[in-house]
Amino acid sequence: MTEQGVLRVYGLGSFRIEVCGRSYPENEWKSQKALELLKYLLVHRDRVVSAEMMIEDLWPEFGPGHGRKRLYDTVYRLRQAIDHGNSDSYITKTATGYCLNPNGRYWLDWQRLTDLMQSPWGSEGESESELRILQEVVALYRGPFLAADIYQEWTQAPRERYREMYLQALYRLAQQFWSFGQDDDALELLRRGIDEDPYREELYLLTARIFITGKHWHDAMQTYRKYEKVMKRDLGLSLSKQIQEDFWRLWADVDSRPGAMDSGPNPSSEPDVTGAMICSLESFRFLCSMETRHVTREAIRFTLLTITFSEAIDVTVMGSILQKIAAGLRCTDAVAHGGLETIYVLLHDASIDDRKVISARMHRCLAPTTTGSVPKLEWKEINQAHQVELASSV
Repeated sequence: MTEQGVLRVYGLGSFRIEVCGRSYPENEWKSQKALELLKYLLVHRDRVVSAEMMIEDLWPEFGPGHGRKRLYDTVYRLRQAIDHGNSDSYITKTATGYCLNPNGRYWLDWQRLTDLMQSPWGSEGESESELRILQEVVALYRGPFLAADIYQEWTQAPRERYREMYLQALYRLAQQFWSFGQDDDALELLRRGIDEDPYREELYLLTARIFITGKHWHDAMQTYRKYEKVMKRDLGLSLSKQIQEDFWRLWADVDSRPGAMDSGPNPSSEPDVTGAMICSLESFRFLCSMETRHVTREAIRFTLLTITFSEAIDVTVMGSILQKIAAGLRCTDAVAHGGLETIYVLLHDASIDDRKVISARMHRCLAPTTTGSVPKLEWKEINQAHQVELASSV
């Protein structure tokens, strides 16, 4: 075949082929069965497919005799459509079945995507090369593989494979954009990824992380709530403890950077995700406001505990107390300090009736031998019947 005989096939998104300078969109084929046969051979392009298997997959309603006649007629129509009188057909018949001509020249967008994803990503310092590769992969993926044949069993495995490659590339490209300070571009990619796969945890986590580092607290919490709602609405599932810990750790990771705590110690650069989150006072206020909004929409509650010392305590002691308190709570709770005289604790989905158990834990952390005096504990339950203005309290 000459260079003009290159068969270019676009199977990601709307299907079309280009051959001999002409384009053939999916909706312009006179024989839809010939088109289906071409797709079938493209999916199985690396091997010879027996006539029996082709009849079973493409003409299951016919027996072997009628099915074989249908196959012969369809092969003829397909050759008429794409060979254009070329003496060397794109479709080869062997002693055992049919296949694409192994000597033919082909360009397939899904094969290009696969080759790019399997190419070396480059060593450290070659991020520009990786960026170009990822951008091409994302551009190639215009939609699901053979989208018009979604119910054909022989299309399902490759469709999921190319979709997974696309989502991996999209996620890595979003990471790249974020590392370059291009937050808006990263968030747009993540939005597209969530549209494609609304249950993919890593997309929500990176979205929330970008919002948190940019101090867009409301958007970060909305991301968490969106994921929570989608999982509950579509799958009937609550977020697992591990997923909740992953989200809360994002806040802790940001707030544990040097200087994140308001005029206080940095208790841990590696926060313990099995306990409560230790955060800055600014983040704590935001979390309280979001919890209050949640209360107004749903029948939930939370409790705010304020621990007040009679005098300022040592910075090192404060850091130790925060760690002890956090270790005895859940990953959905939060702890912060206001100066060196006050500690605030947000107890998610807890009522004032739980204070007896929690008080016992607090007093073990707040022994006079540690703080020099017995602190005062003040409890407030926030629910739909009783909401308070927290800005003045925290």
